[in-house]
Amino acid sequence: MTPGLAILARRWIGALAALVVVAASQSAPVMAQQSADSQRIGNLLREGRNLDAMELAKQMAATASPAERQNVFEYAGWVCRVTQDLDCLHDILGMAIPHMEAAVRAPGADRSSVRGYLLLLASYQVATGDYESPARFLAPDSIPKAATAVSDPLLFAELQLLAAQRARQVSDFEAARDHLDKALVAAFSLAGPIRLHAPRLIVRSIAQLAENFDIDRALRLLAAADPLLQTIPPDSFLSFEYLRLRADLMAYGRDYRGAATVLKMALPKLERLQLGPARKLALQAAGYNDLLGLEVMNGRPDEVRDLLKSHPLMAMKAEILARGYFADGNEFNFALAEEFARWSLRDQTTTGW
Repeated sequence: MTPGLAILARRWIGALAALVVVAASQSAPVMAQQSADSQRIGNLLREGRNLDAMELAKQMAATASPAERQNVFEYAGWVCRVTQDLDCLHDILGMAIPHMEAAVRAPGADRSSVRGYLLLLASYQVATGDYESPARFLAPDSIPKAATAVSDPLLFAELQLLAAQRARQVSDFEAARDHLDKALVAAFSLAGPIRLHAPRLIVRSIAQLAENFDIDRALRLLAAADPLLQTIPPDSFLSFEYLRLRADLMAYGRDYRGAATVLKMALPKLERLQLGPARKLALQAAGYNDLLGLEVMNGRPDEVRDLLKSHPLMAMKAEILARGYFADGNEFNFALAEEFARWSLRDQTTTGW
């Protein structure tokens, strides 16, 4: 994260949020008007070509005319949120901030145009751990000033999900549940072309319920929403995300064999997805760490041995040991998973950890 960008983001979220009442009466759509590029981005996302989709979104933002700028930046931010890519948010926000400054400072400027930048700003701040700056904008009485479940249900749901994430991070679980309830009502009410966003919003809502330790409700919602979730494009990042979530919830329910089966369906999807190398490795390592634990619990030693050999971090083990510290949680979990696996196998090999 660029320190200067974070400072600018903190400065502008308050200034722009103060204008939301002015902006609300002249609501702009969350997505840019359909164009050849936006249709192409949608196809790329369905095909799992995330990097190509994000690059095209950045090109759209960089070349948008003043009249299109608000919608295009809002749409580009949506692409970043769909792909859950922080670097994408960083790059789009870096392009957007000069235009936000111009919108606020220019004499006689149409200040309703700032609304399109607010979700982008708040998303970046929550993703980077700044939970205080967007607190005012994401407060329960502020969100309806930017969008309502009737006038703009998609933006309303997005804001409620972001507010739920922020509330949970500051340990306000009651507020998080309230925001999630509102997000779900809006997600299930989507109609027409924007209904295609409902599966993503529901998957993310279920994931947040799980993170709130509301496992029973998450499992019930997963079952109830199954017909809608089956419409998720099979090659998309969301398909991997959905299967990963299913596996996690099955493991919570102690269905370790079922969880392992679903996770084995998810990992090949991940392999085919177009993601940055570091991010793909992190997701693969996390998946293998969990799968090792599941197969130990399933009592399948041959599977455990095969997973140890094929684990994506096994090739890096010597480097990690030489370094003398874990670079991230996945490396630590890999060491823990290997120790657990070898203990289950009665393997006396010294691991070096």
